[in-house]
Amino acid sequence: MPVLLSTAEPIPADVLPELLDSRATLTSPAGVPAAVVRTLLDTAVPPLFEQSPWLRKHRAVVLVDGRCPVGDHVLAYDERIGVYAEEVQ
Repeated sequence: MPVLLSTAEPIPADVLPELLDSRATLTSPAGVPAAVVRTLLDTAVPPLFEQSPWLRKHRAVVLVDGRCPVGDHVLAYDERIGVYAEEVQ
């Protein structure tokens, strides 16, 4: 579902449940290096999320073809194991 993260408008009622269902908690060292978690925490909360008490402390990770570069790593998603990190070669 396309979502415009840069808008400061309230999240539409039909979109919020889908955003909440797509949340993931990344913890270190459980498959995600501490450097990745720190990089994400240093990333600004999207304006769209700032308007929601449910999402205002979340960061957006946009996966393209199941992957997202984060610093010296790439976050990837697998339906069986969830989100994991790979070092950039």
